[in-house]
Amino acid sequence: MTNLQDAVTFIPYGCMVDEFQHIVYDNPDMTPAERKEVWKELESQYRPWLDFDGDPFFGEGGYWQRQGHIFWNPFYYIDYVLASVVAMQFKVWMDKDFDDAWKHYLELCELSARDFYEEELAQVGLKSPFANGTISELADDMSAKIF
Repeated sequence: MTNLQDAVTFIPYGCMVDEFQHIVYDNPDMTPAERKEVWKELESQYRPWLDFDGDPFFGEGGYWQRQGHIFWNPFYYIDYVLASVVAMQFKVWMDKDFDDAWKHYLELCELSARDFYEEELAQVGLKSPFANGTISELADDMSAKIF
């Protein structure tokens, strides 16, 4: 698998981990079995191709427990997801016009958190990962590059 394929498949996983954490931290009285059930349901939505080959622990929703950051750095993966979406937009842009994309990349670096995230992205011509259609369009672009 290429780095690009790894990045593309990480995005749904990172979003799944974030959603799981929101559910669990909003419901601190959940039992261990309820947490496993939530994870299992999210896996069926975000990663339906998974097959744990009869492993009962992972097959019943225990995989989340191997994500140590859920315990000591909650909501950590979402930063990687957002960065990946922006990086992929730059990848598409660079394939079309490398010099223009590079110029805007440097401009984004120079902004250095002076403004709100989505406003900085807009200033350099990128779409917010939170905007309707951004992920769908990016998925089409990435699919064309991979396949």
